[in-house]
Amino acid sequence: MKKSGVIEVLQKNTDPHNVVCVNRNEIDSDLLFCIPLIIEQNFLLAHYLYDFNLDGYIIVRIKDITSVKSDEKESYIMSILKNESIYYTKEPPIIRLNNMKIIFTDLKNLNKIVIIESESIQNGDFYIGKIMEIKRSSLVFLSFNELGEWDEETKEIMYKDITMIKFDDNYSTIFSKYVKLIK
Repeated sequence: MKKSGVIEVLQKNTDPHNVVCVNRNEIDSDLLFCIPLIIEQNFLLAHYLYDFNLDGYIIVRIKDITSVKSDEKESYIMSILKNESIYYTKEPPIIRLNNMKIIFTDLKNLNKIVIIESESIQNGDFYIGKIMEIKRSSLVFLSFNELGEWDEETKEIMYKDITMIKFDDNYSTIFSKYVKLIK
């Protein structure tokens, strides 16, 4: 599917908000079910849908999307969400989708704990933590581990390597409550 077709299907489903199935088969074999909220030329901000729960927000690159589907299956999922009172229209935080530097500036200003993924079919990198510094082509990130301990050193993550950003999701929201304070 061409980029213009991807954007067209996403825009068609932002108002009214509908469930779509996003395929990014060149970087991840898993399908993303989500409700598109904001589409810009290069990025999509959406409610992430996982096991019939709205699980925070995701930002993905449009260039990674190989196809978008919104047909009977997605309509059926939407009707389940509405019948179960799971679906709600909540305004997302103000995140400008101009470029990665601006996206991370807005997330840092909102003081968000974020998940950053650099996905690939073979393997990928997963980071959870906070944005420390924003540079021209990268960001400085402080992660915490599975024991809730902050890393001793920050990591520099290149924007070009980032394929997904998650925030306000159950995992990072709950886990971050138990992370030990930075000394």
